[in-house]
Amino acid sequence: MTSEDDIVLSYCDTLLRKSDVALLNKGQWINDNLIAFWFDYLENEVYKNVKERVLFISPQVVHFIKSGTNHESNRSEIEAMVDSCKMNEKQIILLPINDCLNFDSAGGSHWSLLVFNSWTQVFEHYDSHSGSVNRSHAEQIVTILYPLLTPGREIDFDLDLNEMECTQQSNGYDCGIHVISNADAVCMKIFRNDDRHICEIASRAVVKEMRQKLIQLISDLKNQASK
Repeated sequence: MTSEDDIVLSYCDTLLRKSDVALLNKGQWINDNLIAFWFDYLENEVYKNVKERVLFISPQVVHFIKSGTNHESNRSEIEAMVDSCKMNEKQIILLPINDCLNFDSAGGSHWSLLVFNSWTQVFEHYDSHSGSVNRSHAEQIVTILYPLLTPGREIDFDLDLNEMECTQQSNGYDCGIHVISNADAVCMKIFRNDDRHICEIASRAVVKEMRQKLIQLISDLKNQASK
């Protein structure tokens, strides 16, 4: 007898259950566990040769960073985390943004991707919803991290947080799939010298196939672990 809480895969820092994997079915809004799994996979498999240059931050940690805007007591922990992760030594930092308003629990209804490029000292925001609806949530993260990553510089949101063109979602539930696709696309441009536009790398066709790709990847990793 099985249940939704049965563990499907333990991979790096992520534990996937049946209820998580079920969200990869069409029409479902994917959760933080699935995004964290993909970020773990990118870090430990796809881009393991450039680990010293890139940092993939899990949604759970990003949510904690965001809490620093409302909970001053969390600031010292965030600063310690920035130091321990050696964020200042990374070329690229990728952060999934959620519009959850409750800092003490998960939730929200929209995902977008925030990227910090240390070479330009600029944050890039990839939002698959027209109008960049997560802009204010991205600004909260920038408010916390920018002084830590660029000491001595004051934030100018018009210059230091750029809205980037990316493939737009055609429904109300694929925002997380776009984040997953865009994260890989950003890394492909930087670490594999892919000169295509993000919209071409993370095209509508690529986004459409990503759910099945993740289902197959989870299955493959599960089979490898059982051998």
